Amino acid sequence: GYTGEGVRSQRNVILALSPAPVQVNFLAWVASSGAPFIHHLISDAVASPPEFESDYSEKLMLFPYSYFPTDLRQSGGSVRVPSSEHELRQLRVKRGLPATGRLVSGFNQLWKIDEELFRTWLRVLKGTSAANAVLWLPLFPDVAKPNLEAMASEVLGRAEAARRIVWTPLFGDDHLQ
Repeated sequence: GYTGEGVRSQRNVILALSPAPVQVNFLAWVASSGAPFIHHLISDAVASPPEFESDYSEKLMLFPYSYFPTDLRQSGGSVRVPSSEHELRQLRVKRGLPATGRLVSGFNQLWKIDEELFRTWLRVLKGTSAANAVLWLPLFPDVAKPNLEAMASEVLGRAEAARRIVWTPLFGDDHLQ
């Protein structure tokens, strides 16, 4: 059964009551739930590597390519992999990102980014030794961005927050390059 946002909304307690003889996790989370009452996890070999199956409480059911039920034809975009490191650096700079370095990115819908998650991303940035590591986020509505910036300034300091968070408009046709 569908349990909504899983751990966040605590709807997974429905599954703990075992309303069905076989219970499957699909799109709630790609890591193991650790729950003995969830029997299978639908994923793919990238998100849930088969060599770690013994670390999962669920039996892995892996799709051959991607488990995510969408494709770029639906969004009107296309994916083109850069043909060289030089081209990759150019694309990053075009997006306002550092030419090299780590990217922490979260292109979820705004309602999925709660304070705990956002602060976790900020702590990852703060804890990394890479000076050119940045948090790459979609440009959220005006009501959300100031709140996120204030929280980032609180954790990282105003100057670091301004330097290490890159806001990207959603999206031109080339955003997946």
